Amino acid sequence: MSRDRVLSRVVILAGVLASLLVHRAAGTSFPIPWADEALLGWQAEAWSSGILASPRLNPTVPIVWMFPGYLLSQAGVFGILGVSLESMRAASWIAFLGVVAALWTILAPFRPRTLVALLVGWFALGPDLVVMANLGRMEALFLAVVLTGWVLVSRGRIVGGLALLLVAGLV
Repeated sequence: MSRDRVLSRVVILAGVLASLLVHRAAGTSFPIPWADEALLGWQAEAWSSGILASPRLNPTVPIVWMFPGYLLSQAGVFGILGVSLESMRAASWIAFLGVVAALWTILAPFRPRTLVALLVGWFALGPDLVVMANLGRMEALFLAVVLTGWVLVSRGRIVGGLALLLVAGLV
């Protein structure tokens, strides 16, 4: 394995670890919890219990329609990690790792790899993506699905890639 390839992997790993440290340090205090996180979390909690209505939102009109992709994925996360803001934000960080992996896959053919890895890390640790990775909303999942679809299309797996790109609209 070339020195550039090893160094680029070390840089990517360091970026992921730095992102994890930033995510853990931010906890639930940065950004402050949004009303959207509660709205989406309560619906996902209801879906994880096997019902479509969430009386916590509004006792008279208990369901607010949102695109179901994020809610279904979050309901699955709640089934595994339990219902909490921390698990919502952890799921966003995991989806963010998918974004970083897809970006790396898209840009890896460019040389020098170490510079590309530094650019991906710089982008991933930018303020907008740090907030996206630590917010219990659908942006990280949406971006991960879109970029993964792009990777599949660029590698000749047209049907799978286009299917992901079409499904992304439901996230």
